[in-house]
Amino acid sequence: MGIIKKLHSIFPVKMGEFIYLTLLALAAAFNVIQAQCPNELGSRPYNFNYRTMSSNTTWFLVPVPKSAVQQAIREPFFLLADLLQPTLLTLPAWLDFPPNTHPVLVNSAFCNDIRQENYKIDGPLLAANNMVPFVGINGRSTPLTVPLATHIAGVNSNFVAGGIPALVATLFGINTRVGAFLPNNAAYRAVGDGTYSVNTKKVVLPNPITGPGIYHEATDFRFSSVAPGKYSLEQWKSMINLPYVLNSVLFGKCQRNTYFFNDSAADVEFRAGSVDLGPAASFNTWTGVLVGSYGGVQPVQGISACAQLVGFDRLVAQGEDCEVAAGKVEN
Repeated sequence: MGIIKKLHSIFPVKMGEFIYLTLLALAAAFNVIQAQCPNELGSRPYNFNYRTMSSNTTWFLVPVPKSAVQQAIREPFFLLADLLQPTLLTLPAWLDFPPNTHPVLVNSAFCNDIRQENYKIDGPLLAANNMVPFVGINGRSTPLTVPLATHIAGVNSNFVAGGIPALVATLFGINTRVGAFLPNNAAYRAVGDGTYSVNTKKVVLPNPITGPGIYHEATDFRFSSVAPGKYSLEQWKSMINLPYVLNSVLFGKCQRNTYFFNDSAADVEFRAGSVDLGPAASFNTWTGVLVGSYGGVQPVQGISACAQLVGFDRLVAQGEDCEVAAGKVEN
C-alpha cells in the first residue's frame, strides 16, 4: 500500500486512470513493434511452389562513397567479378543523392509464416539484408541489385534456427550468415520520444553461458516517423524489388524477391534517422569497405511496412536470366 500511496502523490490522476493510461501506452508501443500482417499470398495456388512469408521490415537508403560501393559489389564474385563486370549505374534524378555517393539499401525484418510447397519454418526468423541497387552487369544498363550480406536467426537468440537457412541461401547465391539481433524478438524496439532502434551483428563465436562472445558489427538503426517521406511508396518499391544478382552455383543469374504492400495491414510508415554500417555490413568483413558511410552523421530516408514477400524460386533454386527477371518485376 505504501507504494500505491507514493504513486498517488507523484501522479495527479486517479490511480485507476493512471494504470489504464500506462497499459494503453504500453499496448500501443507493443502493437507498433510487433504487429504482423498475414501471409495471404502463400495460400494462393499460383504461389504454392514459391517461397512466401509475412515480413515486418524497415528499409533505409544509406549514402556511401562510390569508390567504396564499387569495391563492395565486386567482393561477392571474387575472381569472377571481371567476367560479370558489376558497375554502378547512373542514379534516377528523383533520388537526389549526394554527389559522388551511391546508395546502399539496408533492412531489418521480423519474418513469420515462412512457407514453400509443403514445407514451413516453425516459428519466426529475424533477418537483416545489406545490398546495392542500381547495378548493371555485363556492360548492360538494366538496373539490378547486388546482395552483400544477409544475417538471420531465430527469435530469442536462437542461432541454431538460422543455421540451415543461412547455409542454403549462401549455396544458391546470397551470402547469408547467422546474426545476433537487438531486440531479439521483434522488428524493432521503442527507445522513447517516438524513436526506435534495431541492431544487427554477425555471430562469430557466441557465448551465452559464461560471458562475452565474438560478434562483428553489421548495422545499427535509430529512427522515427516522418510525414511525408522524401520518396513515395512507388519509388521505394521500384528500388526494393529490383532482381538480385546471384553468385556461387548460380553465378550470373538473378532472383526476384518481390515485396507486396497491398494488404490493409501493411501499415506503411515513412522514416528518417541514422544508420551506422559496421565491417559485417560488407561481404568481406575484414575489408569493411562500407564503414565510411555517411548514414551515421546525416539523416537518411527510410520506410517501414509489413509486406508479403514472394521469392520466385523453387525449392531447388534455379535462378533466371537477369534481363528476363527484370522484365517480370511486379510492384
